[in-house]
Amino acid sequence: MDLKRIDAAIASYARSGDQDLADRLNFFRGIWEIQNQYAQKAAGLSCCPSVEDLKQWYWSGEILLGKVSYEVAVDELAQIAADIAQYLVEQGSFDDDVMQTFKRLDWVAFLGTTDIALATKRPVDYLDSVIEVLKDNDALVRDDFIIVVLSLALRAVLDPVAHQLLDPIKKQVIKESVDRTKLTCCPVCGGKPAIAVVGKTEANSGNTRTMWCSQCGTSWDYERLGCPHCFTHNQEHLHYVNIDGDETHRLYYCDECQGFLRTTFDVAEIPSRNDVPLSFEVEDVVMAPLNLVAEEILN
Repeated sequence: MDLKRIDAAIASYARSGDQDLADRLNFFRGIWEIQNQYAQKAAGLSCCPSVEDLKQWYWSGEILLGKVSYEVAVDELAQIAADIAQYLVEQGSFDDDVMQTFKRLDWVAFLGTTDIALATKRPVDYLDSVIEVLKDNDALVRDDFIIVVLSLALRAVLDPVAHQLLDPIKKQVIKESVDRTKLTCCPVCGGKPAIAVVGKTEANSGNTRTMWCSQCGTSWDYERLGCPHCFTHNQEHLHYVNIDGDETHRLYYCDECQGFLRTTFDVAEIPSRNDVPLSFEVEDVVMAPLNLVAEEILN
């Protein structure tokens, strides 16, 4: 997590004069600070696999985290979650039931009832399994917020390992991706892309689409044309829409599968992007209103 780039992007957006956006970004800046502090402390992998193995796993679609030995202790993840929850209680404006859930939740005891070994192997499956655990706990009335906090906490322990696993092969797989099947899910943790960025990459002089996973912070290249959910290339069924006055951020959606992907354009042809450093974390927050657009269009 690059806090310098995050701060530069926040400062750039602050010059737009949108106070609501500035407040939202400053709120999330506190969460990113907590995540970064713990990410810096994370042990990471003691031994990284060979480049050959990583590339083989990558192109075979195997989740890289599932191929290595990496675990997080219950008390470590519980402390991160508790700190994030405390920040939300102090800085957020949530309903009383959310506040009470966070205040009385014993994170160590609760996480002890979950399959913690799965958390760093298949994080998406782990969070799904936690949802099932929460269904049997009537005392915790706001399951949705608990999952959000736990997901944010997991990002802190997965971020450094994601870099260890993908950085050694990233330039090579970008070059090879021109003639390869594109990955629709995160190669590190298996998560679905939260957002996409259209623009140039280090290895591709033309426009492409870069996916970003909010769960572990991984980014990877994907073809610009085609639905990443159902793979259709029928351009009559693929659309971009944007909120009036904002041509930089668009909702990409598919008629065939009802899938969508929030997308920002990082290209010189859009002047409004020129002075905004690209931060995936910041863009994720900036494009939050597009989720409401997706609900209106697709429901």
